[in-house]
Amino acid sequence: MHSVRQELPLQSPSGTPPREAGQCKQYDQLVCISSDSCAGRIVSADDPMNELVKLRALLDAGTLSAREYTARRLALLRQLDREAAVGAKVAAAAVRNPPASQSGQESGLVSPEEVQRALAELQSRQQELVRTRHLLAPVRRELGFAKLRRGIVSGLLGARSLADRAPLERLGSAIILSTLCAACVLVLVISYTLQPAAILGGLLEGLLIAGASVWLLFAPKDAQLLEQVSQLDQAIPELEAEAGCLRNRVAQQDASYRRARAVHERLQRILFGRRQRLLTTDWRSLRGIPFEQFLREVFQELGYTVELTKASGDQGVDLIVRREFKKIAIQAKGYGGSVGNDAVQQAFAGATFYRCQLCAVITNSNFTASARDLAREVGCVLIDATQLPNLILGRIVL
Repeated sequence: MHSVRQELPLQSPSGTPPREAGQCKQYDQLVCISSDSCAGRIVSADDPMNELVKLRALLDAGTLSAREYTARRLALLRQLDREAAVGAKVAAAAVRNPPASQSGQESGLVSPEEVQRALAELQSRQQELVRTRHLLAPVRRELGFAKLRRGIVSGLLGARSLADRAPLERLGSAIILSTLCAACVLVLVISYTLQPAAILGGLLEGLLIAGASVWLLFAPKDAQLLEQVSQLDQAIPELEAEAGCLRNRVAQQDASYRRARAVHERLQRILFGRRQRLLTTDWRSLRGIPFEQFLREVFQELGYTVELTKASGDQGVDLIVRREFKKIAIQAKGYGGSVGNDAVQQAFAGATFYRCQLCAVITNSNFTASARDLAREVGCVLIDATQLPNLILGRIVL
């Protein structure tokens, strides 16, 4: 499928020279970036982008006049400008205030595939941003040249108007101006050297400058200059609207890019973070002291101050954890079978001995029904293998 700009003529209604064949009009490229393929472009019937294409088709068919086409196209460009500005504000607000699920630590496992998908999204956003910036650059240059040309032509018309109001009118002003130019150049040359060749060269240069001055007062004709001013007055607002829409689109895409980059960096931190390592550790196979050390890392990651009790005479408590004003006695049970009443009794007795406000038994296995009944009666917290991932992720607060 060929692009719209390849199927339609490139001559603009304002009479400005067409762009090169490979350069689509910028708004036709925002969705379909390449001028060679627009197969990916999807627009609705009321989409302003689609309306621009319809307007161009009406102009080429002769149904629409150039003046009406310019007015309606300018209105559509301003509508696009407003929509892009709103989109940029929404995207920027999303970057400044990320959703709760995206701010802070992720509440689950992150796979390398998720990080790769986030990276692919980041690269896609970056490419869109780079393409739109490349589209904006020629529009800004064209707008600058149009304003410069408008200023030069207006200045030339002003100079002719002043010459017409002079006593000798334009022809007399041209003769006086050319004589003065030639005389000034000749005086400058004589002030530096008196060699005949230099004086002759200066005289020729003065005559050339004088001729150019006379030419600028008479050619091109005033009607042609006025027509150029009229064409530029039509083209400049259109280019300004086009550049404004592209600038807002750049701002919107830049905000989307920064948001995708933040998501990618966050997923990377999680993937290589401590909680991810703790979650992926084979904690189900840990027994004895290795399981106690594993739980120490877990509570340290959760922000607790952790103290390991001595190996013998620990009164049934393996760890004492503190946070704020709460002191908790924990018994770690790295078991292959079910944990019974003894562990609950020891943890409760140890909490009394160490003057703790709470006791808990944590295992990488499960508890018997009798142990659960006793724990409910004495107020002991039980955490088994099914709840241990939630403890690592901070979902269970002791």
